[in-house]
Amino acid sequence: MRLLVVKEAKKRVVKGNPCFSDLKEDVLAGVFTGMHLNSFEREERDDCAGLHIIQHGSVKLFKISPQGRELVIKVLKEGATFNEVPVIDNQLNPVNAAAIEVFKI
Repeated sequence: MRLLVVKEAKKRVVKGNPCFSDLKEDVLAGVFTGMHLNSFEREERDDCAGLHIIQHGSVKLFKISPQGRELVIKVLKEGATFNEVPVIDNQLNPVNAAAIEVFKI
């Protein structure tokens, strides 16, 4: 994972997402304060802490069976969000996430 620090990019990602597009500037400023932009390589995994917005590429959400087999729950594409409920509940995400397609500039 690579942490990206770009204020304008944060603003573009959040304002472009339907979940946040109608928020006022002062409310958005609070969202930006706690926000991190990260870049993941293919098959790189994340612990799913916090709300995620996919800006480029795609992500698979999956579980690992007791036998070690991977069960893909859902594949998400650009613009999708995930981990909303665990953020609100202050709980851990019950699934894992991994990048499956990465947008390269």
